[in-house]
Amino acid sequence: MTVSGVQWLVTAEVLNGRIGEGHWIEGDRNSEGRGESAEARRPADVPAAAMTDVLTVGRAHRPTDSVDTCSTPPSLMWTQFETNPFPVYARLRRDFPLVRDESLDAWVVSRYADVRAALCDPRLAPPDNTLRTARADHTPLRTVLSAALRNHAPTNLRRTAFGAAEELAWRAAAEIRRCGSTDLVPTFCEALPVQVLTAALGLPSADAPRLRLSCNAAASKPRLACLEPHIAARRSEPGDDLLSTLCAAEIEGRPLTDQEIQRMCAVLLTAGARTTEKALALFLTNLVDHPDAQAAVAEKPDLVHAAWAESLRRDPPTHVVFRRATEAVDLPSGTIPAGATVACLPASANRDPAHFADPDHFDIRRPERDEFAASAENLAFGAGERSCLGAHLARLLGETVSALLHHLPHLRWTDGFTPTPQGLINRSTPRLRVTARP
Repeated sequence: MTVSGVQWLVTAEVLNGRIGEGHWIEGDRNSEGRGESAEARRPADVPAAAMTDVLTVGRAHRPTDSVDTCSTPPSLMWTQFETNPFPVYARLRRDFPLVRDESLDAWVVSRYADVRAALCDPRLAPPDNTLRTARADHTPLRTVLSAALRNHAPTNLRRTAFGAAEELAWRAAAEIRRCGSTDLVPTFCEALPVQVLTAALGLPSADAPRLRLSCNAAASKPRLACLEPHIAARRSEPGDDLLSTLCAAEIEGRPLTDQEIQRMCAVLLTAGARTTEKALALFLTNLVDHPDAQAAVAEKPDLVHAAWAESLRRDPPTHVVFRRATEAVDLPSGTIPAGATVACLPASANRDPAHFADPDHFDIRRPERDEFAASAENLAFGAGERSCLGAHLARLLGETVSALLHHLPHLRWTDGFTPTPQGLINRSTPRLRVTARP
């Protein structure tokens, strides 16, 4: 058995990065051999039974062939796509809005109208994950988790989020005073989501590092074994936390099993925490790269919502969302055949000039819309019934950046540092080395 280009791409991301839930998978992979021509990576023959060995050993061998990029439709397997995907997206939208990527073994859709239609069409369903990680994207479980997130004491959650952000910002400011700079990825972007989710679930703060590990790998029962005694305790003595809400929830007249609760917590930690921390890093990158916007948000914190939405539009963390056609599907630019794998490009759709004026420009004063609902104009969190479960959390955590700007005024890059986004399916900046006015 050989793996497809999609399977190879996902596996390569796992080998060199951290896997998330379902198709939200991230990788930070170094590329060699960048030159005048792009390299088309073709899937290696990897027996499915040997996948575990491949993951254990490390980087898989990647045979490559030189490709004339001037006469060939762009491929997501080219190294130039990893270096800077946006010129590739522009060419796809202009010349190949619906194209079969032979190296990837998938149909690629890049225009806004096509991507939105594909994400909303129930006939284009999420494929089984290559590594079969635990998922809770079946409709009943998604409904339960979505309702729990919407209804769980929003005032308390907001207080928790801003309290955690204030503490992390204070620590970052102290490090700048002590050392002259700090890296906001570990000190703020990675720490904030898992701290807030730990508190929302009603778990001890000491469990946050262990839960953080579950965001870095396929969420499986051994990774979430720390939840078992807490689930048992909530069943006997419910509280007002999110874990108690899940323990009391029912599907078709029966309570959720312990395994289902663990799976939903795993989804929350991956779709929520992992995606949000990447989005936060990209948001801070945009604010540091655009001092006028940073100053405006610092002066008027109410602008943080619009700035956060604009960052998600211009630089979403999720670049590729995979679907599989259960039957032939007509999109505005053509027909997807039945059984085909589809690579939807929300990051391309969000920069489609046919839908967004001057799409490459970071403009925090674009016409305000609710960019965190399933009906949102930008597609950073998907669209329709399968929009990202982490959107509600992301909306709240993005607003806490105003607290960071209060403690760290006039953020700027340290001398000689330039942020470098990385990743293929999910993309973000792994380091944000900044300084600020004392």
